[in-house]
Amino acid sequence: MSSSSRSPTLITARLSPPGQMSRISDDQERILEYNFGHLTKTPDGITLEIIAAESGLSVEETAKWFQNRYALWRQKEGLPPNSGRVTD
Repeated sequence: MSSSSRSPTLITARLSPPGQMSRISDDQERILEYNFGHLTKTPDGITLEIIAAESGLSVEETAKWFQNRYALWRQKEGLPPNSGRVTD
């Protein structure tokens, strides 16, 4: 079954202080943060599937989390939250 045939489930990355996350458990958050910090900030489809399986979230939830977390990271780095990659 194609993931594009399902409607995505919205989930919010931690944009507020710790403890205010409503739909992701602490264990899931640790898995997502570890992968974001140590593996990739912009995972491809296969990597998203692996991280989703590891965390117990859907691929759509995982993709949305990474999208939001990447925007937050860019903002903290002083970059626009939703523009393309920085090039030399």
